[in-house]
Amino acid sequence: MRQVFTTKAIVLNKRPLLNNNLLLTLFSETLGKINVFAFGIRKITSRRLSYFQIANLLKVVIEKKEERFILEEVVLISAFSSIKEDRTKWGYLYQFFYILNKILPENVKDEKNFSLTLEFLVNLAKKKKDFDFNFFLNKLLFNLGYLTKKQSLFKNLKMVEEIIEEKLPNFSL
Repeated sequence: MRQVFTTKAIVLNKRPLLNNNLLLTLFSETLGKINVFAFGIRKITSRRLSYFQIANLLKVVIEKKEERFILEEVVLISAFSSIKEDRTKWGYLYQFFYILNKILPENVKDEKNFSLTLEFLVNLAKKKKDFDFNFFLNKLLFNLGYLTKKQSLFKNLKMVEEIIEEKLPNFSL
């Protein structure tokens, strides 16, 4: 049965496929973390390719066909370009999105963490030097049920490594 969804989504990851296609990992407001096929997006004539950068906020129309999600339409809401222009913010951005991509369950509606991710992006875009990465990591782990009280960044990162069963990459430039 064919289902069509219109929702806001944040790009968590993208992987190139054959024939100018992309497999996008989106964190959707109504569907949670989903993998979406974007057909023909990497063609040289495609104007939409730039929409699919990590941490872009999109309005998407997605069709669900036989347990697969297929991108039908997309509108860029925000690229959070002030984050991407500041190299000191890149580490926070990519580390948080790497953790989100690894730790969030697929196909589970999660409005609380979607709102947290938007709050993270807005705060990172505004703040200059006093950005508290651990505040957002504590909230994420608490929302997912891994924490009952706040803990240090070091302990949180170790906990994430145990949960995803791999070492976190170094995100410094």
